[in-house]
Amino acid sequence: MLVDIEKLISGCRQKYDQLPYTGDVKLSKEVAKLLEAELRTADSNSSVVVYPFSIRFSTKVGHKADLPSSSLWYGYSFWELANALNSYDTRMEQIRTILTDEYGITKQDLKAYLKHFPSHDIFSPNRKIGEAINEVLTERFGKEDNLLFMRFFTERAWWFKQISGSDQTSGKTLDRGDVYRSCLVLAARVIVANSDKIPNIIYAFAKSPELRFAFDKLNKKPQEYDGEGILNIKDSSLASYKIECNGAKNIIYYGAPGTGKSFSISQEISESNSIRTVFHPDTQYSDFVGCLKPLMQDNGNVGYGFRAGPFTEAVIKAVNQPDQMFSLVIEEINRAAAAAVFGEVFQLLDRDGDGSSSYPINISDPDMLGYLNSKTNNAFVDGKLKIPSNLSLLATMNSSDQAVMPLDTAFKRRWEFKYLPIDYSKASKGVLNIPISNGKNIHVAWADFARIINDQLADQRIPEDRLLGHRFISDIELTKNVDDVLKGKLFMYLWDDVLRHGRQGIIFKDTLESSPLSTFGQLASAFERGVAVFNYAVETELENCKITDDNSEEESAND
Repeated sequence: MLVDIEKLISGCRQKYDQLPYTGDVKLSKEVAKLLEAELRTADSNSSVVVYPFSIRFSTKVGHKADLPSSSLWYGYSFWELANALNSYDTRMEQIRTILTDEYGITKQDLKAYLKHFPSHDIFSPNRKIGEAINEVLTERFGKEDNLLFMRFFTERAWWFKQISGSDQTSGKTLDRGDVYRSCLVLAARVIVANSDKIPNIIYAFAKSPELRFAFDKLNKKPQEYDGEGILNIKDSSLASYKIECNGAKNIIYYGAPGTGKSFSISQEISESNSIRTVFHPDTQYSDFVGCLKPLMQDNGNVGYGFRAGPFTEAVIKAVNQPDQMFSLVIEEINRAAAAAVFGEVFQLLDRDGDGSSSYPINISDPDMLGYLNSKTNNAFVDGKLKIPSNLSLLATMNSSDQAVMPLDTAFKRRWEFKYLPIDYSKASKGVLNIPISNGKNIHVAWADFARIINDQLADQRIPEDRLLGHRFISDIELTKNVDDVLKGKLFMYLWDDVLRHGRQGIIFKDTLESSPLSTFGQLASAFERGVAVFNYAVETELENCKITDDNSEEESAND
């Protein structure tokens, strides 16, 4: 369908004139990537590099043209005109083909004829061609389209306006390859000397819905300068731009319990720019993404509204501040059925090189769509959802827990996995008080104790994710109530989780005080009474690493 170009030009100009700000905008890596791809396609004779605040074109002989990022406002405002002109050009090409193939009109004669148009006199200078065009329009195309095309073909002022309401027009004719570019330049009302690349910007927006969507998400506020005239880069710095260039990722941190998975994430993110959530067996899609829920209204009545989950809130934060990196941290991702919790968001986990989702999805929930647009200044007006390039998903996973859910292959394939090894040099600082068979106690550093237990487990082919992480017991736990922590936390983990199904003898004695050691209660009770509970192999290794065998109070486990 053809559209009224005159009205469209007026609407595009009005859209541009009503923009609250038309200055330079800091371009995200996502916008830069999309823009470079479109501009290189549009102009194969020039190389293109997009910087945070400018676009540089370079010819093969070294000539350069630099456009400020403010030129993208023309693409943002006039892309619909470019698509409309393309529809007229397609119609013109259809007519050319019919005239040459069916009416026997040569391309040379047709080009000479079009050299006089737009013009009111369709039958001059060649009546035969004029009659053929009139016949083709009447027989092949709809009446409304024909009226619009005839205006395009005859009324120069209808679509070549320099100034709204003026008779000033371009002299370009329909045989010229740049006739449509001239229309865009005149419609945008830019100075011709600086306008040669403006149509490329507009065409880029016309061809790429992804570019329009990405640009729409940018923070378009003017950049502030300090008193010395230097760009204030505290919040919108080139440093943060470089971080963004790395691209956001999906990473699962895994390893034995106590290897510092959550701690490692906290060292790599900004807590102020992150949202944390914890998965558990009852976690559902509605908890993670959001759903319609009852809400208490200001008047005291109960209504309904969309209640966003941590995923949606993280997306909103990232979209609203594209020049900063954000993180959604998911603790214990495999304690819920992760693929079910992610639901349709699962599709967004595939990432492009810049970190944004490769495959956007339609937002099927109208309440969610309304909420997103209300919180992001209509960044999701096209109804598509994707993870922005500045939002990383970081998760922890401990597969040794009995209550965990397995992650399927398709889900795992969309994540990077970062293994955190046991590192005894980073172990918690503290000493354990261990009873041994000679009736005395020995003091053993926690790092040595963990290594000895792990060596015994590994020798019996206990999986690595069930070993003791170097921070399984924390610094604080090692400074007070050490015996309670050792009995209630470490022994229980070993007895119930690692050594269940009758394998407790790998670490502990088979009998205590001439009675079989068959329950955890017997183990805990014996340890409280100061009875040696570790088997001969473990006890021997502990004695080799002891700090002291003196039972004096001064050398207690709190030393």
